[in-house]
Amino acid sequence: MLDLVIRDATQGRRSLDDVMRIMLIRYSAEQGYTTRDVETAVHEVCGCVVRPFFDRYVRAGNSIPFDRYLALAGLRAVVTWGPGVGRDGAPLADLRVFAWLPPGDSALRLLISNPASAWGAAGLHTGDRLALVNGAPVATMDAFRAIFGRLKIGDTATIEVRRLAGSLRATVVVPVQQRPTVRLEPIPGATERQLAIRRAWLAAAP
Repeated sequence: MLDLVIRDATQGRRSLDDVMRIMLIRYSAEQGYTTRDVETAVHEVCGCVVRPFFDRYVRAGNSIPFDRYLALAGLRAVVTWGPGVGRDGAPLADLRVFAWLPPGDSALRLLISNPASAWGAAGLHTGDRLALVNGAPVATMDAFRAIFGRLKIGDTATIEVRRLAGSLRATVVVPVQQRPTVRLEPIPGATERQLAIRRAWLAAAP
């Protein structure tokens, strides 16, 4: 999306490639770089104000409104959802729940990678202290992985967690994982400027 911002601001003369060249020259040694350094490099390349973009979508972690930026190239995203399948074509179980052991802690903590998963929908949150799985304590990450590695579509798992507000018991019947498919399509009435940005952007794609 930053690439499209740069191309629009420079009327197609510059791109994210120019930012990467600056980053390589300045930060290829061991000192590393920060998001402010990336923001500065983008600003230098496009001459445009990008702090709001970094504040909202990088530092604050808000969802990017992709259509707003895709419109710069006369495009929009069309998202459809359907059952996820593995490499063998078999449906994927929704097992997007993980655990980790924070340093110095004695209890595993949950990690819900997608709040829209069955586990998030059951009320489980990232950071919950894991107490029991199917009525038994789970003390190690290996034990957690062993339990969840055996779950199949249609199996039932009951998880008890502790949090500041109290305890929660969540029962999940493992469903098929739903996954998005995203297709980019032209928007009607795109201007010549938008079309020119789109052609250059697509030509630069690997």
